[in-house]
Amino acid sequence: MPQPVKLYYMGPMFRYERPQAGRYRQFWQIGVEAIGSDDPALDAESILLMINYFKSLGLKGLTLYINSMGCDKDRPKYMELLREYAEANRKRLCKDCQKRIDLNPLRLFDCKDESCQLVMKDAPKLLNYLEEDCRKHFNMVKRYLEMQKIEYIVKPELVRGLDYYTKTTFEVISPFLGAQNAIGGGGRYDKLVEEFGGSPTPGIGFAIGTERLAIAVEKEGAFDSIEDRMDVFIAVADQSTKPNAIDILYALREAGISADIDYMGRSLKAQLKYANRRGFKYTVFIGPEELEKKRVAVRNMETGEQIEINIDELIKVMRDIVKAA
Repeated sequence: MPQPVKLYYMGPMFRYERPQAGRYRQFWQIGVEAIGSDDPALDAESILLMINYFKSLGLKGLTLYINSMGCDKDRPKYMELLREYAEANRKRLCKDCQKRIDLNPLRLFDCKDESCQLVMKDAPKLLNYLEEDCRKHFNMVKRYLEMQKIEYIVKPELVRGLDYYTKTTFEVISPFLGAQNAIGGGGRYDKLVEEFGGSPTPGIGFAIGTERLAIAVEKEGAFDSIEDRMDVFIAVADQSTKPNAIDILYALREAGISADIDYMGRSLKAQLKYANRRGFKYTVFIGPEELEKKRVAVRNMETGEQIEINIDELIKVMRDIVKAA
C-alpha cells in the first residue's frame, strides 16, 4: 500500500476513569491517522487539519500547545535526570505521582494536582535535552506552522496521556471547558507499530472528543451562527407526479442545493404555506401540465417573482440562481 496511509474514523469508545463534565465512560471520538512517514511536514498538516476543523465549526479563542517528546536517543539520559529530581521532591508529590517516579516519570507532568504541578514547574525539561535530529524535526514543525500563520505555544510540560508518543505532541484547548479544557490532541508514534511486532513504521495522529467538542461549540454560541440554509422546495400539484418530483429532488441535492419536498400529502396551498414558514428561498412547481410541457415554474418566495425553466436545464439554472443569491 502506498505510504503515507491517511485514515480517519468516528465511533464510540470506552474508558475506565472517573466520569467528569464532558468526559464519560462511553464517549464518541473522531480520529485521524497518517502512517508511514516521519516527515515534519506531516506533523504540521495534522495540526492544521484539526485547527481548520475547529474553525469550520465556528470555534474561536482556542489555544494550540505543542511539544517534543524526543526519541530513544535522547530520552534515557533525560529520564535519569528527571527521576533524580522527582526522587529529591518525593514527599511533595501526591501518592499517584510517587508511584510514577519508577513506572514513568514523564507522566508526572500530566498530573492535575496543584502541589505536583508546582514541583514539576522547576523540573528539567526534555526540550533542553533533545538530540540533533529531534531538535531539527521540532524546529521544522514550528516553521511549517508559522508559514501557515498558525499561532502556537511551546509547552514543555505537554506529554499527553499515552506513553507511546515520540517527537511531536500537540493539544488544543477551549476557554469554555474549565479544568478539562482539551477538545483535541495527538502526537507522533514512530515506534508503536514496531512495539506490536511490525516493521518500523512511523505515524502521527490526533483524536477529538465529540461530547466535549459539542459543549465548547454550544458555550461559545457557535451553533447560533450556523445557517439553516433552505434553498429549494418542490411543490407537487398532483401526487401522480411525485416520482418525477423525487427524481428532481435528488438531482438538486447532488448538485449541492439544499432541497426538500412534502411528505405529508398537503394540498398545493398548504405546501406553499409550509415552504414560506420554513424559509425556503425558491419553490419549484411540478404537475402533470409542467411535465407534459417539460417546463417548470420557479417562484422567488421573497419577491413573488415567477419564471419558467426547461426541465432539462433546471439543475444548472437553479445552481446558478442559488449561488448568486
